[in-house]
Amino acid sequence: MTLRVVRFERIVDGTPLVVYRDGDWDETDMRRLRMQLAVVRTAARQRGLDDLEKVAVAIVERDGKMSVIETD
Repeated sequence: MTLRVVRFERIVDGTPLVVYRDGDWDETDMRRLRMQLAVVRTAARQRGLDDLEKVAVAIVERDGKMSVIETD
């Protein structure tokens, strides 16, 4: 069913949420996920990024894992 109806998939499986982009925090999604800034910082450090200025985007995936994308 989720393969046929995208809207149904979003309801059942959720969608990835961007919580940090180019220095701006999405406080609404952070509150909704009950996530603290330290979680994003930890994910960045695990990617080898010491400073959040080197982070372009931080995304909370559908399975709850944090994806961090480095700036160019």
